[in-house]
Amino acid sequence: MGISPADVLALARAVVRKGGQAQYLAEDNTGRREWGSIEDAAVSGRAFLVDPKDTLLVVDVDLDVVTFSATHVLDWLEGHGFGNSVVRVASGRVTDDGEPHEHIWVFVPKGQRELLRDGLINHAGIPKGQVRAGLKMRPPLSPHRLGLEPNLIAPESVAEALERLGPPDVSGALSDYVMGLVLNGDTSGRLRGRSGTLYSIALGFQRKNREFGDFRGMMLNPVNKGGAKLHEDVIPNQGMAAAERELANTWANAGKQVASTPDFTKDTARERIAEMMMVAALDTPWSGRTGGFDLRILIGLCALAYERGHLVQAPSLRTLAQWANVGKPSAVSSGLKRLEAAGWVKELSPDGKTRRFRLLVDTYPRVIGATSIDSPPIGPMDVARMTHPAFRAVSGLGITPGRAWMMLQAYGPLDRAMLMSRLGCSLSTVRRALEELESEGLALEIPDGWIPAGDVDDLDRIAAERGVFEIVERQADVIAAERRRQEEWEAQPPEEKLRRLEVRRAGTVPSS
Repeated sequence: MGISPADVLALARAVVRKGGQAQYLAEDNTGRREWGSIEDAAVSGRAFLVDPKDTLLVVDVDLDVVTFSATHVLDWLEGHGFGNSVVRVASGRVTDDGEPHEHIWVFVPKGQRELLRDGLINHAGIPKGQVRAGLKMRPPLSPHRLGLEPNLIAPESVAEALERLGPPDVSGALSDYVMGLVLNGDTSGRLRGRSGTLYSIALGFQRKNREFGDFRGMMLNPVNKGGAKLHEDVIPNQGMAAAERELANTWANAGKQVASTPDFTKDTARERIAEMMMVAALDTPWSGRTGGFDLRILIGLCALAYERGHLVQAPSLRTLAQWANVGKPSAVSSGLKRLEAAGWVKELSPDGKTRRFRLLVDTYPRVIGATSIDSPPIGPMDVARMTHPAFRAVSGLGITPGRAWMMLQAYGPLDRAMLMSRLGCSLSTVRRALEELESEGLALEIPDGWIPAGDVDDLDRIAAERGVFEIVERQADVIAAERRRQEEWEAQPPEEKLRRLEVRRAGTVPSS
């Protein structure tokens, strides 16, 4: 009968996350993936995946591997009020008895997707690998990778399916996770109290470029449990003025965190820096004890250069430590020396007292096959996420899980051996990294290997739960104090500096 490319495009736009790209599927479901626009993919006649928006959940009824039926899923959804929010799609495959494999798409109101996912797994008995929330999927009516033709089961018309799938994802829309915190508070009990919940909500608003007034209004509404600290403690005991200060301080602190991992999705002329970041993060093995650390330093320096639009940068070691989300600035200096020896950067003649570094975007080490043609079109924001506080060493998940997550984002599904080759580490290290990611909802194992899950909101959640944001804030306070002392020292007249040095050598404390 044939499927209209216009229908494929309309349905893909209805389900894709804002700004999402299409990821083409090879017939054998292996090898390096190709990327393209949603528009090109819809008319290509090829199989492709997209990242669904936050208000959609998909149940994959693969009858060759599951013991439940589509009827069981539909009856459970009907009984819980989702009967009119379902789109059933025959994937194109059928069993030996002619039964179609199905994708059951469910539109879920903001803040309820994770609750529905948990209900399907824990109460309806659906295996978690078949409940897809935040994972790449083929849009309805897009071709199967084997050339099989899908079709709508119910509703049968594209127009009605579009109505059930809900409005397209738009700029400024809060993620399902953040909206769930706004409405329900921290139902998991993992965000270090009501203050942590308020801070995580502020982060989510700032990530979507929402205004402070929106945040303030939602948090001062007593219906929203995310503002419980204000309504249960601050306002009754200290008054509305204290609540306003609490909101303003929380908003300012969240703004500092967002500024340190900025949104790099804007269109610019900085392709060479972006390509360097992607090749470094995705196509270069970084082995040895310091390999992952050095990569974080390089990504931090590239991210800083990308934001400022210049290949030569002169950040202080403290600034670069903050951008790369690593510990002591002294370790950053050693990392820069190793990066220079490896051919990624070159230290230039000092500009006064400041060390300057040029990114060697034309001559850096390249792995055969790592070209801009077959690299995924992910922005520097995506690569820079591997330096998110959630992947900080010791207090966070660690460097290797951060790199593994990025590999899965770009090239998944990958099995353990393929991931080991890309990361340049041992199989046991890969196994531990995947276990960490899976436990936090950032990776999922399917028959073809491992695929990524989650987004920056999940990284914010993990960092908040583990107290990493508090560590980052303390580090910023220490660095600010060090800078103040340095400025005070430099402001002293020469004779006073000499006197203080002599006192220090003598081991005595100078009088005030």
